[in-house]
Amino acid sequence: MPTGTDRHGQPMTRDGIAYVLAKHAAAAADTNQTLRRKHITPHVLRHSCAVARLQSGTDVTVIRDYLGHASVATITAPACAAGSPESSS
Repeated sequence: MPTGTDRHGQPMTRDGIAYVLAKHAAAAADTNQTLRRKHITPHVLRHSCAVARLQSGTDVTVIRDYLGHASVATITAPACAAGSPESSS
């Protein structure tokens, strides 16, 4: 599913999304110095969103479907390592 369109009205490519994100992250880093030390990529944002959903109590099967994974196992281990509530189980 396309996340947006480019200036020609075509669906954005993976590289196009990374370019736009890098451009905006660099602009934000001009006013927020701590962002200069951060590695902000589409994958990092995807992971951060999934961890935040897990920490807020969203069912892991919903997160699995949101991320398009076939198995809950591919979500649980990395999310637990990031400090989710399930890391205590």
